[in-house]
Amino acid sequence: MLKSMKVGILAVAVSSALLLSGCSSSGSGSSATAASAGPAQPGAFCGPTCKAALALKVNPDTITGKVGLSLNDTSFSYGVAMRNQAEEEVRKYFPKMQLTVTDGQGNAAKQSNDVDNLVASGIKVLLISPYEADALVPAIRRAEAAGVKVVTVDRNANTSVTSYIASNDVDNGKAVGTWMAKQLHGKGKILEITGTPGASPTIARHDGFMEGIKPYPGIKVIASENGDYLKAPALTAMQNLLQRYPAGSFQAVYVQSDDMAVGVIQAIQEANRKGIIVGSINGEQIGMDAIKKGQLGATAVYAVVSREGVMAAAKLLAGETLPKHIWMTSTLVTKDNVAKYNGQGY
Repeated sequence: MLKSMKVGILAVAVSSALLLSGCSSSGSGSSATAASAGPAQPGAFCGPTCKAALALKVNPDTITGKVGLSLNDTSFSYGVAMRNQAEEEVRKYFPKMQLTVTDGQGNAAKQSNDVDNLVASGIKVLLISPYEADALVPAIRRAEAAGVKVVTVDRNANTSVTSYIASNDVDNGKAVGTWMAKQLHGKGKILEITGTPGASPTIARHDGFMEGIKPYPGIKVIASENGDYLKAPALTAMQNLLQRYPAGSFQAVYVQSDDMAVGVIQAIQEANRKGIIVGSINGEQIGMDAIKKGQLGATAVYAVVSREGVMAAAKLLAGETLPKHIWMTSTLVTKDNVAKYNGQGY
């Protein structure tokens, strides 16, 4: 979720140093004479309902205004993809929209400050992927009090916003749980590697997985460790678990992201443990590759939603409305269908 940024046209009410200090920033608005590439295009996992919700009624060339995209962290692949795809969407389809992207660097206080700076710069719409569901609520409320429309993308916050755009993590977790239970023939012990504590995907991915295995009383999750959605912490977490649980004491590992799954698989291989089933979420290219190699059993696609976020921002700038929730299509990728989805990850 690469650190290269393009800075374009952005008139700010605060100094550039204040807005850009310690963050990734991009002004993606083109010149006023540029023309868009036609109707904006959402991602591959935006189904018919999603597309209908985001359909713009006016010419994209008429969309003007400042939009802020506040990302929680770009140190992992999802954050990088969010930033890059948002910039591309604006550049191709909304030549008069001015986009600024900030990087919270995995710190709720910094992301909160980023939001305040974006509001001070005169944005009309805030797209935000909150680092934590509770910690960013005050900043979101301050933005709304200043008249800014707020759309949460990827991660949600524990407050009311104009709209929330994401894959349904409960559905994704449930799909992996059901798949894993069937792989275990309804009986076995599972370890779990979770993402950022307190983040909405972490909570939903756990809850969904537990729903998936609930019909199978012979299956138990016996331990859980935090991997913060990153490979290195997940590798360490899995190494610790392998020391605690000897061979044969568990049969599968549920990992809440493909980045972490790569670390988990490495730990398992280095410990020379055989026959352990691994399932994860995100549908990243590294996950697709691991499935093709027979290392990862399944991944549930968690779509990058910044294209959809930009389209939502355009609708709000045009005075159009959005539904409260816009869901991406949930898709489970295994060895049986990986060829179909290979290359559509990030």
